[in-house]
Amino acid sequence: MTRREMGTAKDADGGSVAGTRQSMYSGRVFGVYEEDVLYPDKTVHHVGVVSHRPSAVILPITKEGKIILLRQFRGPFARRIIELPAGKVDEGEKPEAAAVRELEEETGYTARSSKFLFRSLPTPGYVNEEFHCYLVRCGRNVGQKLEPSERSIIVMEVSVADALLMVRDGIIEDSKTRDAIMYYNIFLNHSCIGLRKSQPEKFQVPR
Repeated sequence: MTRREMGTAKDADGGSVAGTRQSMYSGRVFGVYEEDVLYPDKTVHHVGVVSHRPSAVILPITKEGKIILLRQFRGPFARRIIELPAGKVDEGEKPEAAAVRELEEETGYTARSSKFLFRSLPTPGYVNEEFHCYLVRCGRNVGQKLEPSERSIIVMEVSVADALLMVRDGIIEDSKTRDAIMYYNIFLNHSCIGLRKSQPEKFQVPR
């Protein structure tokens, strides 16, 4: 990151310097641009930004109180990663509507109700993507509507206790999934399941 002084900056709270943004790459999933940004100390820094549409993250709870997880193949790691259902928010779409849509597409379940949990910034140093996480109570299963790249998805239904074991044992590596499971157990799950000596075993992922 380069650093230079700018004594005439108008925005004392920081922000983009008008006219400096330059697109470096524009693709189907994300774009990359560089621009000058005014920092709160009135210095200007040239930064690179990966631009990504907001995403909806869904914590689906079945009628039996289980959490729905997906084992999904991820190209950058060339293996399956265990995650919550999630997807991009389309142009003009509300994050909550995207959450309901993605739930049905990826798991086949409709939504009986939805509740906003939190907003997360996964990589704020250079990515402007925002995660909007929703707790969704599942209704009936009407069948998945998967895109070609998603057809290898394996749907798992696990108890809250087993989901916590997967977090503890590093089986769940995805940060948004860990965040949502921990948030649910700490703030919304009235039984407040904890992992003590009574649960020393390692969770075994179904094949």
